[in-house]
Amino acid sequence: MTISDISDIIFFMKILSIFLILSFFLTGCSQTENVSLTSDDIKPHYGDMYVQAIDAEPVTLNPFFITDSKTSSLQYDIFNTLVLFRRGKVDGDLAKSWEINKIENTVFVHISEKVKAEDIISKFQKNQADFGLVRDIKTNIHWKDNKTEIIEVIYAENVEEEEFLKWENLDENIIFACHKYETVIELRQDVKWHDGRAFTAADVLFTYGIVMNAEIQIPYRASYHTIKSIEAPSRYTVKAEFYQPMLEIMRVWTKSIVPKHILENETDLKSSAFGRMPVGTGPYKFSQWSTGEYLIFDANPEYFEGRPYFEKLVYRIIPDKSQQFLSLMNGQIDSMAFSFDQYKNYADDRNFEERFNIYKVPRYSGYLYIGYNASIEPFNNIYIRRALSHAVNVDELIEGVFFGDARRVSGPYRTDSWAYNPDVPFMEFSIEKAQKLIEEQGYVKNRAGIYEKDGKIISITLKTNSDSKERQHMVRYIKDYWTKLGIKAEFELVDWKNFLNELDTGKFEAALLGWGLPTIPDLYNIWHTSSIPSASNPHGLNSFYYSNKEVDNLIEKVRRTPEIDEAKVMSHKIHEIIAYEQPYTFLCSEDSIFVLDKRFHGVKLEEDGYLTSFLKWFVPEKLVKYKDGFK
Repeated sequence: MTISDISDIIFFMKILSIFLILSFFLTGCSQTENVSLTSDDIKPHYGDMYVQAIDAEPVTLNPFFITDSKTSSLQYDIFNTLVLFRRGKVDGDLAKSWEINKIENTVFVHISEKVKAEDIISKFQKNQADFGLVRDIKTNIHWKDNKTEIIEVIYAENVEEEEFLKWENLDENIIFACHKYETVIELRQDVKWHDGRAFTAADVLFTYGIVMNAEIQIPYRASYHTIKSIEAPSRYTVKAEFYQPMLEIMRVWTKSIVPKHILENETDLKSSAFGRMPVGTGPYKFSQWSTGEYLIFDANPEYFEGRPYFEKLVYRIIPDKSQQFLSLMNGQIDSMAFSFDQYKNYADDRNFEERFNIYKVPRYSGYLYIGYNASIEPFNNIYIRRALSHAVNVDELIEGVFFGDARRVSGPYRTDSWAYNPDVPFMEFSIEKAQKLIEEQGYVKNRAGIYEKDGKIISITLKTNSDSKERQHMVRYIKDYWTKLGIKAEFELVDWKNFLNELDTGKFEAALLGWGLPTIPDLYNIWHTSSIPSASNPHGLNSFYYSNKEVDNLIEKVRRTPEIDEAKVMSHKIHEIIAYEQPYTFLCSEDSIFVLDKRFHGVKLEEDGYLTSFLKWFVPEKLVKYKDGFK
């Protein structure tokens, strides 16, 4: 056999491998482009698959440790929460009904770390005649990871808010006093885990026992500090007591519930196999995960809201947008998120429009930003951060990268929230103001035109994730802006998993990324000082080390304020302070552009800017593409 023969065989094997890979994704494919439909044909049908491209491999599918938006959406295919916040109202998911009760004869007195509970009680006893009739006092109650103590005061009869003021005026170390609250939730009794076991209140207690346990390090745990206790009076009833009132108290019940019978004996939840082989109660069951290639979820025939229409969901991992587009055109995927240059090139292409629908969805739920590592110099300096922000031409970014399909933001809240302060101005693009601020800090330009002080130049490396075309364009623009200012600027593109790790460990100077935010404006996890990553809190989400005592206090007050009008005033003040200090250069909220094969029906953009629920999507029988499933 000659070298030429061997080369021919190798070439043939490569072609065969490519053919087999394509066949793997196209098995059962039928031609549907020329099928004509009548109105009678366009009706829900059980069958077909939905194949979507995703930009990055999930880090985990364990809902305790999901922090990124890329993975977050996948968990809801598999898991359920007790309630959902949809379009401004609370809907039941695993919860059938619920009630919120204010315990009007019980007051929680929150005291600072500077004083002991017995000292406060002693002071109370000396002034007891000024208070209502107290039946009992309980101490040794701790919250916020045992850092703060609470006194529970039980009165002989109901008390009004005036009683709170008496406590707050008793001693300067009393932070606040409030009524005790409770929620009572009745669970659905027709829910099963994917392995056939019944879902019960024991699973809820287990899940929330984990998030409330100070010894288990998980992200977002600060969201559950307000829960005092949780119990199950019956197999399908959950009762919880709260240390304080809350704005939208039901929001604490939006955590994905996990199965006690599978996880209760795990010694290390983070490294558990559950992260790659999850079991939930959701509409789809986990099936396969081929690293770097795809994830497959199968329809759950016993889903409590009815079997979903698609037999399978397939998420193909394709980091590059150009490769995603080729896969879309070749029929290997059904949908993808378009980059803005792809949208510009194909939005008006008739041939493209014959095969695909394009949905441009205004994004109000989050924003893009440049975050500065305030734990290192010179980014711990407010005026240096403000200078860097003044140097960024956000309007030019919006036109150059998003072709105008984005809206500027000035602060930390989603723009459709009452908490967002419309009176806070955007940072003005002004090189002159930026240079003035830097020079006022003692910097002068050296011979190379770079600002320098005490022999140290201002240099900055801006990192972002490599799978986003828009962010790749943005960092190039921003590098040029900062270079023109007189800063030595570089950028670095990092794969998603390593990018998240560098944020967690503080191995960066500045980062370009975005937040997707819930409808309830609680900034505790992102902006409170206690959320800065540390040895005791390695999953803290305040990755940019921002700290401001006034902001901390306002965030805490907003959390315990049940009235929106009062919370709005404080939220607007938070917005104002953060916008001035510029821990982020707040950029914009861009539109989302979603492309979907036209064989899918039941999909439309609602008046409020949301797409219809994924569980309502279907493929009419005549248009089914994958008739034999995914092989």
